[in-house]
Amino acid sequence: MDDREEMEDLEEDDVDYPIDLDVDLFDFHKKELKQIVSVLAISDTARDKFSFTVFSWNVAFTGFLAGYLPNYFYIWHTLKFVLLIIHRWYTYKKMQYHYFLFDFCYFTNLLILAYLWLPAFLPTALRGHLFIFVFAYAHGPLLSAIVLWRNSLVPHSVDKMTSLHIHISPAVALWGIRWHSTPEQGFPLCASPSQQAVGEGESMDQSCSDVDLWQTVLLPLVLYLFWQLLYIVYVEVYRKKRVEERKYETSYKWIAERAKKGSLYQLFRLMGPKYMKHMYIVWQLIYTAITILPTNLFYHYKILNTLGIAVVLVIACYNGACFYIDVFSERYKIEKMTNHNKKLL
Repeated sequence: MDDREEMEDLEEDDVDYPIDLDVDLFDFHKKELKQIVSVLAISDTARDKFSFTVFSWNVAFTGFLAGYLPNYFYIWHTLKFVLLIIHRWYTYKKMQYHYFLFDFCYFTNLLILAYLWLPAFLPTALRGHLFIFVFAYAHGPLLSAIVLWRNSLVPHSVDKMTSLHIHISPAVALWGIRWHSTPEQGFPLCASPSQQAVGEGESMDQSCSDVDLWQTVLLPLVLYLFWQLLYIVYVEVYRKKRVEERKYETSYKWIAERAKKGSLYQLFRLMGPKYMKHMYIVWQLIYTAITILPTNLFYHYKILNTLGIAVVLVIACYNGACFYIDVFSERYKIEKMTNHNKKLL
């Protein structure tokens, strides 16, 4: 998951502002005020306004596509993912955050792209298994991460909207394929269909009615463990020296070094600092297993699948409202007051 997103939100909620809004700023000495101004990050308002406009339009257009052309929504999802991930790689590389892109949510998104766009390289039965895997991941760990890490709908922030897209858009895209795709599109929904849907425009949802917990829960967990092993070998062993020397950030490092006030940090320390990383890995596995469990119901019942996505979207909107009202508005007041009084000095 994108741990950094939750850590940012925790920091935003616990902002310790350097000045009291009720204090007359003219009582401050010029030097003190200049020091305050130097620590405040003055936002690029033109860029933020542009981002807000683009992403607000995106929300409306995305909702329209999901309702009007659900079986083709995956094209819009793919286009946005490619553009946003290029931007994220570029910005994170400069900030030394690019090792976050080895997290499981990005791995899942790449698997979805493979399912969608590489049919020539994947046998039909394998693609059928892969659909169930990515469906379970998208509706389990990724959707739940929006609640856990407090991803939010904040249209002026490219970073927050990218995180939200990575976690919610896969579920919407796969929802469209699961319940609205046609046989002509050639999307296998399972490895061994029990019956073939016939007739142009008919749904394929009945062809995989016998998919069980073994396929939606246990087998996806096996692939998850494979990813976890690859991650440990590559990031924690093969690249360990490079990460330490260049001070790259990873999900574990972010929690261990920057989120010492958080409840998860306290959980990982239950067995002492020596075993924090082990606790982190075990917790990720438990979290993934628990969140994958309901996906079998989502796979078989369209109404539950739809409601699950809708509820999480409402939570993301609420998180965005909290950010704007509780955090952003206060920062905006400080910036405006400080800039105004800076001009008068």
